[in-house]
Amino acid sequence: MRSYKFKLLRPIVRVLNLKFYLRSIIDLQIKTVDMMEAFIASSELQMKQIDSFHTQLKSNVNNLIELNNEEIRSKEELNRKFTVLNNKVSELQLLATSQSNELSLHAKLIGSKIDKLPSEYVRKKIFTKNYLDAFRGTRNQVLKSYEINHSKTIEFICRKKNKSALNFLDLGCGRGEWLEFLKNKNHNVYGIDLYLDDSCVHLKEDIKVGDIVDCISYLPKNSYDVISFFHVLEHFGINTICNILEKINIIGNENFNLLIEVPNVANPFVSSTNFYNDPTHRTKLPLEYLEHILTEFGFTIIDKKFQSYNLKQHDLLSKDSHKKIDFRYTHLDLFIMAEKKKMNESCCH
Repeated sequence: MRSYKFKLLRPIVRVLNLKFYLRSIIDLQIKTVDMMEAFIASSELQMKQIDSFHTQLKSNVNNLIELNNEEIRSKEELNRKFTVLNNKVSELQLLATSQSNELSLHAKLIGSKIDKLPSEYVRKKIFTKNYLDAFRGTRNQVLKSYEINHSKTIEFICRKKNKSALNFLDLGCGRGEWLEFLKNKNHNVYGIDLYLDDSCVHLKEDIKVGDIVDCISYLPKNSYDVISFFHVLEHFGINTICNILEKINIIGNENFNLLIEVPNVANPFVSSTNFYNDPTHRTKLPLEYLEHILTEFGFTIIDKKFQSYNLKQHDLLSKDSHKKIDFRYTHLDLFIMAEKKKMNESCCH
């Protein structure tokens, strides 16, 4: 009987156990659902936070882009202003250069006018034949001094250029003694001076009357073998001297020679007294200074010596007693022969 009762209870127990098991599963599922709901709620909160962060980040990025664009626009504006300023600076530089050139031209013109020799009235009143004979020497004395001092110079140049007749340009030809000396040796001559002296009327076909600086500009290019200045450069200021040296480079032949004679200011008598016998003398040109100027303008010094136009002085210094005398401090004049080598146009390319 008892066994029978247990058999009846077994299904009930099984049902109860199944119910308990199902209840456990249901509770577990409920907990799982609760956890899922909590996770979903948490995820939604995190998504909202992420969306908020993304929105803020996007805003920040947009702000940075705007700042960058603003900076680019500022740089472009600065570049534009710099370009405008640079153009204005260039315009000012061009204007300054133009004005500087114009001022230099005016200065040269003014210097040219200032450097001119005396007026016709002063020349006739002071620079008479007696004056020139007394302080320069008579025409025959000067011609004789050329023969003594410069015959070998001319022969040397002829040999070097392999020519028997040279083209000479004498700037500041004065009474024309140098032109006459050269013509007697069958050379071609041309002179320029402010005045045509009465004693050289016979040479008027070979002399151009006018300002040296002005006349040089109109002379034909590459036309002269030798260009000379005999007691001329000391009448000009240094600006005009440099202007003349620059201009003669155009009119001289290839490898043309330059002959210069000026008062020897190393001689104390010349420097302190004799130089001022001519009130139109302006610039003292010592040997070293003159050499430097010529070198700066591309000339090579070929010869330099001290000599005298005054024949008595020359004869006195030619005696044996002069051997102990330093010519630098005794002779009246300084003579320099230089050469300018001009490049052929074909060599420039």
